[in-house]
Amino acid sequence: RQQEEVAAAKLKEAARHEAAHNYLSGVMTLAMVPESLRRGILPGATESVKFVSDRLQGKINTVKQTEEAIRKRVKEKSYFQLLPEARKLLDLCPERSDVRRLVESLEKREEKQKLIAKNAIRQATALANKGSYSEAVNLLKRLGSEQAAGDVKRLIADYEDTAARLLAAKTRVREL
Repeated sequence: RQQEEVAAAKLKEAARHEAAHNYLSGVMTLAMVPESLRRGILPGATESVKFVSDRLQGKINTVKQTEEAIRKRVKEKSYFQLLPEARKLLDLCPERSDVRRLVESLEKREEKQKLIAKNAIRQATALANKGSYSEAVNLLKRLGSEQAAGDVKRLIADYEDTAARLLAAKTRVREL
């Protein structure tokens, strides 16, 4: 009975560590619970010690893997779609100022990329409205993969299709 009370107190302590994003301390605290009390639900608890310990270990592993992936991509200067990973890490470690700065930097970068794409679309649309479909396509194709989202790809396809139909029409007129 006394062991169960001590184990329940350790489970509550681990919950405080988890709330503070100190997952390793939570795992270490739960490691002090006797093996015989880890699988069952303790008085006043809703989860077993093993379940909480596994969840905390999972968070530790996710932090480690996400950090490694981010570090590798930053080193390679591969920033495309890195923001969701950085946000995931920040959710797990909100106290980390380095991760917060990375998220802010990536958010600014993403906004800049969106602005570049928006300006290119505006210019390409103006060219297409003048009948310069090939120039519009060339302008849009110069966008990097980060800026060339679905809208840009659809515009390229539309403009290429229109340019091809226009060329076919001109060819038919010449043949008359």
